[in-house]
This record gives sequence, C-alpha cells and structure tokens, in this order.
Amino acid sequence: MILRCCIIALGLLSILECANVDRSRRQVDETNDLLDLINQMGDKDDLSETICTDWMLQVAMEDSMTNDTVESKQSVQEAAEAVLGTRLDVACARGELSFAVSSRRFCKVTLGEITCYAFEPSE
Repeated sequence: MILRCCIIALGLLSILECANVDRSRRQVDETNDLLDLINQMGDKDDLSETICTDWMLQVAMEDSMTNDTVESKQSVQEAAEAVLGTRLDVACARGELSFAVSSRRFCKVTLGEITCYAFEPSE
C-alpha cells in the first residue's frame, strides 16, 4: 500500500510517494527515515510542478486561471466552489508563494508566470 506524504519546509511544498511502514520497522532511527524522505524529494529547484490532492480541483484551476492574479483568484474560487460544492481559500501571485497551511484538500498550479494555491480550510 502506498501513502501520500507531505513535507513543508522553508515554504517549499512537495508530495512524496512513501511506502507503508510496517510496525517492526518503527525501530529504525527516525532521523534516518526523515533524511530518506528528504532525499526522495528529487530536484528541489523545480518549483513549477503542479501538486494536487484532487484532480477535479486541478482541472478547475487550470481551466479558470488567466494571466491576471486577481482575476485568477476569483475565477479559481468560483470554479472550485461549483465543481467541489465547497468554498476554498485561494492565493495567486506572479512567481512562487511561500506560506504554510494545514489542509487535506489542496492544489498548486503554475500556468505561465502565475501560481495559484487553493486549499480547503481546516475545520
């Protein structure tokens, strides 16, 4: 079984494929496990990668984003609400954004110079 793991470090969000850990493996030094996960992140300079936990949210974002940050923010929020039936928080900027959130449903899409993050607020 494969689990999705999420690491947020210094504003960089990466999703890793992590193998399910057996109970017997818990005796392994946790420091080494963390270093293994960080090494699996690969090229940390590739910040334009799309990272989403929901493919419908990703499609809605890609279809509604424009080359204007304000317009993109509003249209992504409206599209996400129409597709998912819930309101999401959205932030868009030229280039990269750096912030941390706690959310089970989120998506980061970069189209051209515009990067948008959409996430469902924690309850």
